[in-house]
Amino acid sequence: MVGLTITERFFLEFIRPDNDDSLRDAIRELGDKKNEIDWTGIAQHGHKIAPYIFFTINRLGLDLAVPRDISLITKFNYLYFQEKNKKNIQALAEIGKKFKEEGIDLLFIKGAALIFTVYSDDKGLRYMDDIDVLVRHEDLAKAEKILQDIGYVEGYERLSKEHQTRFTKEFFSRHHFHYVYFKDQVRLELHWNVAKVNNKAFLDKLFRSSHPITLHGSEVKITNAEASVLMACLNFSKDFYESFVRKGIESEADHKEAFYYAIFFFCELKEILRYYHNDISWKDFLYCVKSIKREYEIFTLLLLADKIAKAPIPAFVLRKAQSSFFSFIFGLFSRNLKYTNFRELFELKEKIFRFRKRLYHLPRMPGIFLRKIFVLITGIYGLILKFLSNHFPSGAIFLKKIVGFFKRLFGN
Repeated sequence: MVGLTITERFFLEFIRPDNDDSLRDAIRELGDKKNEIDWTGIAQHGHKIAPYIFFTINRLGLDLAVPRDISLITKFNYLYFQEKNKKNIQALAEIGKKFKEEGIDLLFIKGAALIFTVYSDDKGLRYMDDIDVLVRHEDLAKAEKILQDIGYVEGYERLSKEHQTRFTKEFFSRHHFHYVYFKDQVRLELHWNVAKVNNKAFLDKLFRSSHPITLHGSEVKITNAEASVLMACLNFSKDFYESFVRKGIESEADHKEAFYYAIFFFCELKEILRYYHNDISWKDFLYCVKSIKREYEIFTLLLLADKIAKAPIPAFVLRKAQSSFFSFIFGLFSRNLKYTNFRELFELKEKIFRFRKRLYHLPRMPGIFLRKIFVLITGIYGLILKFLSNHFPSGAIFLKKIVGFFKRLFGN
């Protein structure tokens, strides 16, 4: 079990309180240890969330000795985010007006929606490297034509050299369901699907339930409350898997990047939940999760958000989150883990995810049912063994002896 650094502990205590007074108390309880916070590491690895953190520190006047050079770097990032988002909003206004004139449904999603809701009061707090818009698949060709007419070009050659060898238009088409376009300093991702959710009824529901806003005199549409929560979970799950789980988290730098990325997600999810508060129809949210068959990914994130960040998620939703088999297994084995067991919680989540993926992607062949049962049993055995090793070492030794006995009895 790897202990938390003071910096990681600071972040976890920072995101958990429900109000300003509780946050002040949490920081005060760190005592002299708060002088050991790695502000340079935060600026380097946590640049996405740093402006939000430092803004809150200044707003509440927290007693934290932030080095002057780090404050200046963070202020620069804040001003950069603010200016970049101003250009992104201008681009969204132009695109929204043009698509409306052509009679094509267009939906602003992810950060392009949150910038008008959660971050409407201070747009410098949200890092938005690109803008994401969604169209219906049948309108894709028309959408591309409109973008080209107003000066956007496919910009795969403008991606990094590492990305150019992998991220072709064909790759984005098969795996990400979006194309990449550039105009000046604006990067746009044109989606016709979200996170490999191949469900037309769900996508139709996104458009029907969208929320209209007025942008520079023209009406545009953004995702509603339930879709904003859902998209945040789907996007984090996809990006976290692609960026960290698939390639492995090996070095300490990898751990830092993964940690800050997760903290950014928890902060944003809490802000979304606070902003919409009673406007979220959790019944509709749960229906959407079930319809797109992503229960484990989203339910475990809700359970983690409750345990780690104390996100304001209703109790009945958390109970529902443990209704599916694999999320129930996650809840069972994470029951005795605390929010400070951050790494262990995420390792458990991804271990079950990989096991579940292996189970459902076995080749179809005679005896498939028995093979699935075998994989299921071995996976559960591994989880039980890890749980016992962490909490009851003597029980783990006894279990290994029992399994070893049966292996010898039946010739492995």
